[in-house]
Amino acid sequence: MNLLDTLGLAIGAALGSMLRYAVALKAPSRDDLPRGAVATTTTNLAASTVIGLALQWWASGTLAEPLYALVGMGFAGSLGSWSALAVGCAELMHRREWPMLSAYLATNVLGGVIAASVGWSVASS
Repeated sequence: MNLLDTLGLAIGAALGSMLRYAVALKAPSRDDLPRGAVATTTTNLAASTVIGLALQWWASGTLAEPLYALVGMGFAGSLGSWSALAVGCAELMHRREWPMLSAYLATNVLGGVIAASVGWSVASS
């Protein structure tokens, strides 16, 4: 990783984290879900889609390394929040809400894999 890649990563991370914060401020909350669960799920699925797009474009040579660092690693990496997911899961475990915990995890983890696959497929076509 060179200086240009590092700069792209930093700029992308700044933009992704600002967008995640904006989504967290605007997303609805529900009493039956962990605090910020809607925002966390929304940003994790969006980030997974962007990672799928960026990774396919980079792998096919369409996206240069500095742009991949900006979009894939920086922006998408900071847009998604796996630490917020972990906190939400811990809250659901503490409340012993096993069905909600399963749904929350499945939506984020399996949904993230599906979203990345969709991103990859869209970028391939």
